[in-house]
Amino acid sequence: MSNPYGSPGNPDDHNGNSGPSGDIPSYGDYAGGDPAQGYGQPQDPGNPYGAYPGGADQQYLGGSTLPGAGVRLGAYIIDAIILMIIAVIVGFIVGLAGGASDDGAVSAGTQFLLSVIVVVIWFAYRVGMEISAGGSVGKLILGLKVVDINGQRLSAQNSLIRNAWFIVGIIPFVGGILSFVAAIALGVTISSNPQKQSFTDKWAKSYVVRSR
Repeated sequence: MSNPYGSPGNPDDHNGNSGPSGDIPSYGDYAGGDPAQGYGQPQDPGNPYGAYPGGADQQYLGGSTLPGAGVRLGAYIIDAIILMIIAVIVGFIVGLAGGASDDGAVSAGTQFLLSVIVVVIWFAYRVGMEISAGGSVGKLILGLKVVDINGQRLSAQNSLIRNAWFIVGIIPFVGGILSFVAAIALGVTISSNPQKQSFTDKWAKSYVVRSR
């Protein structure tokens, strides 16, 4: 009685295979096989995550979807304008509460308090927007968003890590200088990194990508 499924070495097997290799394909024939046949996943050595379900797709890790330092600076400027408006309002309130002098000057303690309040507002704004909407107002206006390695919104922890550099702004006397230096470092690392990550993006394992 013949084997209806064919056998190794049988030239008449029903799968059209012959020779010592047999007629039943092994797992090795499918893994990494032809995507057109529905078998395997194409491997891209430059993107070790894209071959796995839930991994960061190539659209997040390379190509034109990764904005450079220029457009990200534009988003930062928009956010900075928003913060300045808030800071003026808060400063006016704090100045009144702190008892400003006749010429409008406030004490060093009141200035430090204002700096702390502004940084807290900035953190709340940045982290809140990133975990709820995917990015700050500036980023959303320019069609950008912040994602993790899986292309999902950042967790609160990673968003805090990503924005931690802003805290240098409250350091007395040198906070403004340190903030300026940090901003330059951000631009340099974004421009020099193939995946357009700043050093804070690396800390938080995050990516800024185009959302449209």
